[in-house]
Amino acid sequence: AGSVEYSVSGFLAKNTDLLNQDLYEICAASSDSLTQLLFPKLQENQKVKIQSTGKKFREQLKQLVSKLNSTMTHYVRCIKPNDEQVPGTFNGRKINVQFEAMAMLDSISAGQKGFKHRLL
Repeated sequence: AGSVEYSVSGFLAKNTDLLNQDLYEICAASSDSLTQLLFPKLQENQKVKIQSTGKKFREQLKQLVSKLNSTMTHYVRCIKPNDEQVPGTFNGRKINVQFEAMAMLDSISAGQKGFKHRLL
């Protein structure tokens, strides 16, 4: 895969999507049940919390990063032993090519030399 460049220049300015109080109140007064569900009536003197798309994005990104940081990541490497999908049949060349592509032989070698490595 090649390198990818992202530009966030003006991201927040471009993604400002504000819903003003009047529009919210009009939608809340709708006779359509789905619209009423999406825009519940506000209590007296209650204001609509204005939240931009950029702010929603930041909050969702924080939640995602928090969830990722709370997990212990493990990877499972699967080896395809043969092209025929026959149990108990192993194609040594095919398996070696897969090991080389995954740098598995280097990992096994490092483990044999005493470096910490765990194979599941």
